Amino acid sequence: MINKLLLALTLVSTASFGYDWTDVIDVPDHYIRDVSSSELTEMECLALNIYHESRGEGILGRKLVAQVTMNRMRHPGFPDTLCEVVRDRSQFSWTNDGNTDHPYNREAYEISYLIAVAYVEFDFHIKMKYSSLVLNYHNLDVEPGWHDLVPILIQGHHKFYVRKRDINER
Repeated sequence: MINKLLLALTLVSTASFGYDWTDVIDVPDHYIRDVSSSELTEMECLALNIYHESRGEGILGRKLVAQVTMNRMRHPGFPDTLCEVVRDRSQFSWTNDGNTDHPYNREAYEISYLIAVAYVEFDFHIKMKYSSLVLNYHNLDVEPGWHDLVPILIQGHHKFYVRKRDINER
């Protein structure tokens, strides 16, 4: 467990690549399941969401997706478990796009899984203003017209938002 902690925290804090992480952490081979599977663990649901939403992003972009997913689980307006948050209707496009949920890029999935370990097992969170309030983001290729949200960050191909009322209550 200590190796998992050190590896996950090293990865999410320094973004060091080029090392074969599978020698240190056991990323399960049975991850090739659809998100609708009732056998998925909370960590697997978060890892799949990180993978599908941000596998082309850098580590900060992937951590932000994890942060949003965790924030939603803790928010009273969203479901109470990570798997329910990820499966929540029309919240994450990959869950209802008709394509397979199976990760095809094992390295990208392993990085997603390590980030999920840091968030689920070790309560990692991004230390930046409003990070605990971010509940929404979208790809820069779309413009959803969210009028009750304040954009706080553009990272990679995503724009992240905080609800106006949450900023005002702080």
